Amino acid sequence: MEEVTNELIEGGTVKYVFEGNSLTIDGKYEKVDQNNLLEYSWNWHVTSEPVEDAAYKLSVRFDGSDDASTLSVTQTGFDKEQSIDPHKKGWEQALEQLAEFVSNGQNNQSSNNNGEQKPPVTGYNETPEQQKVGGG
Repeated sequence: MEEVTNELIEGGTVKYVFEGNSLTIDGKYEKVDQNNLLEYSWNWHVTSEPVEDAAYKLSVRFDGSDDASTLSVTQTGFDKEQSIDPHKKGWEQALEQLAEFVSNGQNNQSSNNNGEQKPPVTGYNETPEQQKVGGG
């Protein structure tokens, strides 16, 4: 990732610029409830692939206590049914990586149940000012 902007306030900007500017994701926080809910736009701008730009809305909810939490992500705004599956798989992988990172407390590569190497956990190493959740 080349650039991360994350202003965790209502009306604040969220922006991720990936290597080579091949993908930029940006949006605005619409609702920021530090206790359990983030809602924001999630706009894809793809330059290196024959994929159309797309605008979505994300709702990220946290339910639980100090000892345990459940994180749920809802993404809306799909204009084509076939667009849902790749996003679903991406969120499932990201949430699995987050669970592994939180459980292990480290960012190392591991293997799945089939012995295949899984990619390293990425996207969760921002500075406190850039954290996606909790605001530092």
